[in-house]
Amino acid sequence: MQTSQIKFFIIILFIVIISISFIGCKDKGDFQKITLDWSEDYIGELASGFKTDAKYKNWVLVRSGTPKAESVSILFQSNELFNSGIIEPLKKGFLVSGHVINFYYYLVVIDQENIKNYLTEPDDLVNFFGEIDSMEEALMIAKVNNYNIDYLHSEGSSFRLTEDGYDFLLFKEEENDKIEFRQYIVSISSKGQITAKKGEIYCQGYVDCFER
Repeated sequence: MQTSQIKFFIIILFIVIISISFIGCKDKGDFQKITLDWSEDYIGELASGFKTDAKYKNWVLVRSGTPKAESVSILFQSNELFNSGIIEPLKKGFLVSGHVINFYYYLVVIDQENIKNYLTEPDDLVNFFGEIDSMEEALMIAKVNNYNIDYLHSEGSSFRLTEDGYDFLLFKEEENDKIEFRQYIVSISSKGQITAKKGEIYCQGYVDCFER
């Protein structure tokens, strides 16, 4: 092999190695803490970051069932002029929360001043987003799939951008008589597909998990 060919081969090899390293770094960057206003219902704050499919111009994110069964709370609306009084307090939603009393999150699609559709299923939510292109959309999908956000510990409330979506550090409580939070690495693709990897328990007991 001639010297010029060897040099050319070395240059190509160097470019390939650098490219692979760049891709790996981009996909495995540092996690950042999720910062939300925990004094209010943070689901409404997530909605402010939704970048919806083009066909959904006017919409409202609502929560029903609290403080009364017939109550409807507007958490976010894209059209400030909409008459929210005509929204029905449904007992279903793509996210159901609560302990003693359940409350329900769903989307209301508006056509001018009239309700066009209620979106209450997880698949409705993914279609509403279209391509997942914001952290808030990806986190909403993770939340709908029963992964929780820990406002005290970064081990259960962090995210990073990947080449095809977002990774999150979230948690689930262990199903036993103890207070234990287990970390999950949750990945959301740009198409809304979710995968998760089970991690370690990172806090135990009431003081460690709720008062630190």
